[in-house]
Amino acid sequence: MQMKNPNSILFCAVRISSILILISFTTASSAVNLDAQLDAAQESYRAGDVDGALQELELLLKADGPDRFKVRVRQLAARVLHSRGEDHFRHARVAESIADFDRQLELQPDRAAEHWQRGIAYYYAGEYEKGARQFKLHETVNPQDVENAAWHFLCMVRAPGGSVEAGRKNLIPVAGDRRVPMSQIQQLFAGTMTPGEVLRAGEEAGGAAKFYADLYVGLYYEALGRDDESLRFLTLAAENPDAKNSYMGDVARVHLALRTKANPTTQARSQKTPSEKTRKILFLAGNPSHGYGAHDHWAGCKLLAKSLSDSGLPIETEVYRYGWPQDAKVFNGVDCVVIYADGGGGHIVNTHIAEMDALAKKGVGLVCLHYAVEVPKAPVGEKFLEWIGGYFETDWSVNPHWTAEFSNLPEHPITRGVKPFAINDEWYYHMRFRDGMRGVTPILTDLPPPDSLARADGSHSGNPHVRAAVARGEVQHMAWAVEREDGGRGFGFTGGHVHWNWADPNFRKLVLNAIAWCAKVEVPREGVGDQPKTLADMESNPDESVPADFDREAIRKKYRLPPDDAK
Repeated sequence: MQMKNPNSILFCAVRISSILILISFTTASSAVNLDAQLDAAQESYRAGDVDGALQELELLLKADGPDRFKVRVRQLAARVLHSRGEDHFRHARVAESIADFDRQLELQPDRAAEHWQRGIAYYYAGEYEKGARQFKLHETVNPQDVENAAWHFLCMVRAPGGSVEAGRKNLIPVAGDRRVPMSQIQQLFAGTMTPGEVLRAGEEAGGAAKFYADLYVGLYYEALGRDDESLRFLTLAAENPDAKNSYMGDVARVHLALRTKANPTTQARSQKTPSEKTRKILFLAGNPSHGYGAHDHWAGCKLLAKSLSDSGLPIETEVYRYGWPQDAKVFNGVDCVVIYADGGGGHIVNTHIAEMDALAKKGVGLVCLHYAVEVPKAPVGEKFLEWIGGYFETDWSVNPHWTAEFSNLPEHPITRGVKPFAINDEWYYHMRFRDGMRGVTPILTDLPPPDSLARADGSHSGNPHVRAAVARGEVQHMAWAVEREDGGRGFGFTGGHVHWNWADPNFRKLVLNAIAWCAKVEVPREGVGDQPKTLADMESNPDESVPADFDREAIRKKYRLPPDDAK
């Protein structure tokens, strides 16, 4: 066998060694070069050149460097993308914001659950289903976050097929956050607290608490479709000094920008939208007349006034007892008068026709409840046809107690959020309306049963006209609305004899909606917000002393009232 030349072997060994040294040197130089490029990208980011930093980082993400280097690049790129995504959002560039957030999570998929900012961006992009999924995912890492629950609710309401009911049904439960107003905000979205209560809690705490109260009440109003109120409270939130350097303050400003097409980078003061005028509603409560639990005018007026005052709507209420105010200044600035009092020959308007007519000609609304719809034919009855479109006329109308079933409600602002209901009360019917029902919109309609006319004929109990109408199957109207030529609005409601009926949510909501509508307040999509009433609520401000034999538990059971501490 022939031996190889030793010199040749030595030469090959030297050459291989040189190549390995060159490769090692080149690799080290390349690594040093990549690190230098990464440092340069970081310096660009620190200097504020975010776009430049991302251009360099995108190239480095494609580079074939060591694992340690790749981890550093991905971390820095994700941080820069998050920063630029937030900046895009601050300038209302929502699509660009989402694109950066999505790219960030491609690099850091394990951080997806933490990314509540992306959920908010989805909301303003109209991607409500994606937003709901994002906030539900965030619950896995932050289960006691009221804000997360609120945003999930907002997305559920606006998602295809969504509703306030769907939002509440799927509300993320949060029980451990007792901060003011976070606890109150959770209850607001659950439907167990009113906007007014949240706002008062924020006002009392002040500072950041007031900011968050205004912010989430404003967002809640948007969910209800009450855009004017929403913008009013979002404006207050955006202008709060505690919102100046806050991401949630940015959210308030972006909200205003997107909903009003303003420039989000301008000062909050320039974004302010005109606040809706506060409407003044004056309740005139009549004298006690029928014993405890019936015709409780003072208690009923106080109950309805409190519900309106606590609703968060731009409403100011005043309740006057008893009769027509002696001081004319009480009517200054009034937008609607509500009369809940005995009527007929003793109606409080009978001797004040001129004053009421002057108010009506100014566009002031008029709401008459129960006995207050009954007045003498002339001259007051003729004015009632003008003011509210109809009235109870003796020897024509009747006043039996019966259970009316209102299964078909018309589409009208007064019926918003009101579900079909049945309730026993002294429902007057066969009212005297304008000829041809001109301008009158029936609100509550039913065909009374024959036994509602079981009494003999009399001024209030029956007459040939009403008997013939019921025999012909003519439906009767127990509540109605009218828009007057003078620009004012009127509403008549024949129920309200039984005080406890005000605890029924649909019975009460319909009247609250009607009062707001007559005051020219935009009725929310879900109707006037209100809390369930307990028996203790119903017993407040009694007109007459409580009888010794009054059975609270019997009343509670009959009217299905919750325990006094249910709130």
